[in-house]
Amino acid sequence: MKAICPACLSAIPAQNIALEAGWGKCGFCNEVFPLADVVEGFSSAEDTRQELLERPYDALAIVKREEDSLTVQLPPRGMTSSAWTFLSLTVVWFAFFGFLTMKTWSEENGASLFFVPFYLMGVGLLGGVLWSARSRRTLIIDSKHMATEVDFQFWRRRKRVDRALVQTARVGDVPWRQESPSQMWQHYAAEIVYEKGTFRLPCDTTAERDWLIAEINDFLQRDTARGRST
Repeated sequence: MKAICPACLSAIPAQNIALEAGWGKCGFCNEVFPLADVVEGFSSAEDTRQELLERPYDALAIVKREEDSLTVQLPPRGMTSSAWTFLSLTVVWFAFFGFLTMKTWSEENGASLFFVPFYLMGVGLLGGVLWSARSRRTLIIDSKHMATEVDFQFWRRRKRVDRALVQTARVGDVPWRQESPSQMWQHYAAEIVYEKGTFRLPCDTTAERDWLIAEINDFLQRDTARGRST
């Protein structure tokens, strides 16, 4: 299948074409367009709709769907078992380097600045625990806009994107690797792609991730099809 950008007439590479969502993006002028407008015989979004999945019993996300809007909320996770584990490691971290600092202080008549980076790393670990336990994310999509919000304590970040620039939802997992190549795990996430950016919804399981991706893409496809018919 060959797609040509309707704005600058450049050929669109395969990696910039989302067949499931029915959208393409030009790498030269950043134009975002429905494939049905440029590829003759391409199935409409109504025909390629992704099958909806049942909500996992342990899913944290809350999805509210209406005729012309979709709202996804990720409330604070609270202190889960993994959060308590990282918090315990953080306490041990501070205790260990606190002991070394006090020993250096007594032996050298002053604390060494050598330990400052380790304290900063400990603060980073503590911040990660608090962020995981207390942050919330909200996604709202309607016929005109997509609004995203990340809320943590007294800090809040909001973004508003034109609905026409929203393309698709996809797997947005982030791999993490420890010192050993065999020690690798992933942070699961559903990632919403729009022109010049993405918004990630962290998930606890692959089932929750796949469920959110199916719900978001189904709404985007239905909304696109509805827009064409009006």
